[in-house]
Amino acid sequence: MKIVYVCDDAFWAQTLCSMASVLKHTNKNGIRLILIDQGISPEHKDYISVCMKKTGAFFSFMDALPLSERMELKYENYHVSSIFAKLIFSELFSDDTVLYMDSDTIVCNDLSSLLETDMTGYLAAGVEMPYSAQTKNKAGLSEHEPYISDGIVLLNLRLWREMNTTEQCLQYIRESGGSPFMLSEGTLNHVCRGRIRVLPLSCNVMSSVLLYRKSELEELMDIHNYYTDAEYSAARSTPHIIHFLNELYVRPWYRNSDHPYRDVYRKYLRELSLPEPSESRKLSRRTRINRFLYRCLPFSFYLKINRRARQ
Repeated sequence: MKIVYVCDDAFWAQTLCSMASVLKHTNKNGIRLILIDQGISPEHKDYISVCMKKTGAFFSFMDALPLSERMELKYENYHVSSIFAKLIFSELFSDDTVLYMDSDTIVCNDLSSLLETDMTGYLAAGVEMPYSAQTKNKAGLSEHEPYISDGIVLLNLRLWREMNTTEQCLQYIRESGGSPFMLSEGTLNHVCRGRIRVLPLSCNVMSSVLLYRKSELEELMDIHNYYTDAEYSAARSTPHIIHFLNELYVRPWYRNSDHPYRDVYRKYLRELSLPEPSESRKLSRRTRINRFLYRCLPFSFYLKINRRARQ
């Protein structure tokens, strides 16, 4: 199976660490790593190539994609436009199934069960997001339909081609004026609704799951039955893939990172002879206040303040 990344020069080191973690927890003879180059410097491409060659795994670069032109994006966001690339994978790869992974991820356990997921009848598979009915409705989904993260997503490209799903995604983006709700994620969930498979929570462990208890997250997001207690506990204690999102914690490539799994990422920095983090980064003022209140207040008070702030 192909595992595909897309990045520019800002995330080349994170991508290399993520790919190294994939190879450590996967049979390298059964996968092909593809990195779509959206502006990686020649020096950094050479470094990646040397590291990948040492592993003996199949690895290759793909040339940059003209995403803004191809998708008619009107794009102003802190996410780069490359997040939309996955929506045209059915045109780029002849494979039946591919796994897309964001650069800010680290694999911690065997990926076999994820890569062997039965995708019969499903267009996409990912970890469910803890979104309220109101948020889902904005993406054209009902309260009871799953809405998944597209940061780690398994795509059934054979079915995408049969159902002309890529063109449906492009049409949805055009109808959204080039700026769809929730960007590529909202597009994928809207177009693929009814054919989405939910993966175990441990396949994409995000910051909110690590900070909040299950009952707290459900109250915060006004949802019910967000995975089972056992699944939630397992995701926190023995994640298969950690997703270092730019929220709630300082990410591990900054010197002052406070992420619970910071050292898991930094282990790969050392193994790949990459420099230790030297730059510090502050969380936003709003996030710092949010975490302070969560730490200091009874949760019932914190919940009231949090809800009021979101109104």
